[in-house]
Amino acid sequence: MILSAGLLDRLQATVGAEDVLFKEPDLQLYSYDSGLDRAMPSAIAFPKTPEETAGLVKACVKHQIPYVARGAGTNLCGGTVPLKGAVVIAPTKMNKMLAVDFSCREGRQGKIYPRPLAFLKAFFGFLGFWWVGGFCFDTLPL
Repeated sequence: MILSAGLLDRLQATVGAEDVLFKEPDLQLYSYDSGLDRAMPSAIAFPKTPEETAGLVKACVKHQIPYVARGAGTNLCGGTVPLKGAVVIAPTKMNKMLAVDFSCREGRQGKIYPRPLAFLKAFFGFLGFWWVGGFCFDTLPL
């Protein structure tokens, strides 16, 4: 599926031109996961906030283009393969810790964007904490 100029403009207006990929070599990198299925996306967009994510979804719906969320692309079942020229929404730039509550009696709690697990392990390790089940993080709803 060919990406329309209107959709490309809307995606770039939502997350910035530097966070939208639409050239052939970039598209090929996001055409598969760890499984065997492959399909070429129309574009890849990297939101940094839940609001940008919602804006990308609204743009795809308005232009009647499917979309798929993709983390690291390591699943083995084809769940992130962008069928029918879907736009890939990749939350890998959502890497901010918004709050941590150290007073929680049952365990530490926080609100984070979905991506920063490696950052959190390093951050809490620096503070002298171990990354174990006592930490209870909630992701932000979209």
